[in-house]
Amino acid sequence: MTYVDEWGCEWSMLHLGIMGQVKGHPISDLGSLGNYRFPKLPERRYSIGDCGNFFERMQWLRGFENLMLDLTTKRKEAYIIRDRLVDYNLEMIRRSLEFDVDGIGFSDDWVRRGGS
Repeated sequence: MTYVDEWGCEWSMLHLGIMGQVKGHPISDLGSLGNYRFPKLPERRYSIGDCGNFFERMQWLRGFENLMLDLTTKRKEAYIIRDRLVDYNLEMIRRSLEFDVDGIGFSDDWVRRGGS
């Protein structure tokens, strides 16, 4: 089964109910970055504000290999995507705080290790 999410990422699921894998990345071609639009923020109320995942979203938008190359070569477009995603998440936080939420959740696979 495949579907396209609100971000324009094409997902492939082998089994219903299991997250699946992103196979189509809406900005795999950086030439499309200028026309890419983030989805509208949801109009729903959360008891726990879900502010999403950051690095995974960047991978899903660009593709893992593309993003790794972008970050390694310090492509300015990677930082544009990062900054736009930060702005999007900050607005999600602001909207979540307008309600009586008990918490705001983030999820991702990055962990900082080592010195201060």
